[in-house]
Amino acid sequence: MVLSIFTMVIIFGVFIFLLAGLIGSRNPKGGGQGEMKDYLIKKTYYYLISFVTLMMVIGGSVAAFMAIADFVVPPTYHYDYYYEEQMYEKEHGSESTISPEEREERQEKAREQQRQNAKDLAINNLIKSLGWILIPLPIFIYFQRQIRRKETD
Repeated sequence: MVLSIFTMVIIFGVFIFLLAGLIGSRNPKGGGQGEMKDYLIKKTYYYLISFVTLMMVIGGSVAAFMAIADFVVPPTYHYDYYYEEQMYEKEHGSESTISPEEREERQEKAREQQRQNAKDLAINNLIKSLGWILIPLPIFIYFQRQIRRKETD
């Protein structure tokens, strides 16, 4: 999923860059053709970096929300009776069977372990998602300030 998002962002960025080069832009300072191209490239670069970092922040926010949801409500666990019986028979011989109380106790332990594993995984995913928010956010803010400063000049 992340790879496809980045591929789309790169393709979109190349498209915008080429489109901006074909359409052209007016240089607010009234310079020559060379200065206009430089201005256009710089402006396109600022907008492209802003777009990419904004997409990263949005993607990280969605992933963080999903990690929080997984922590609050962990995914359900399906207990496999057949597998448990096979493992028990391997340990104790084929004539032994699990008592209903022992099966219930093992099932509850397995459920609790699965809940804990799901919560640990959710915390891990949340930390990774916060990286996708906190790393590009200052870059986005910086380039937005640059764009505003260039537009007022």
